[in-house]
Amino acid sequence: MSNTPKRIEINNWLVAKLLMSREDAHLHLGNPHYIETDRFVDQNGLEDHWIFTNLDNLIIRMVYRAKNQTLEVFSDPPELEIVKREFVRLFSEKDFETVNPPELYPSFG
Repeated sequence: MSNTPKRIEINNWLVAKLLMSREDAHLHLGNPHYIETDRFVDQNGLEDHWIFTNLDNLIIRMVYRAKNQTLEVFSDPPELEIVKREFVRLFSEKDFETVNPPELYPSFG
């Protein structure tokens, strides 16, 4: 799994949601690749963004929404089992909600 901080176009399939603190998100994922602070963009709350790719070219985007203390997990293609395998510690330590079927979100800024 590698960090992918450059701008890329992906389909944003929401596959899971996890309740956690911002500190926990940073502990598991490291420093965010992007922090959204514009209250008109981020629904009046801070958002941290990460994006990763694996060797099979699965693209994983994670967005922490401080307003509701939720980490939203997106993947392209929508493969939750692969995401869980790549981030086994994150998914084994936290309760998560599977989004089934995955929901396609509009592209992020």
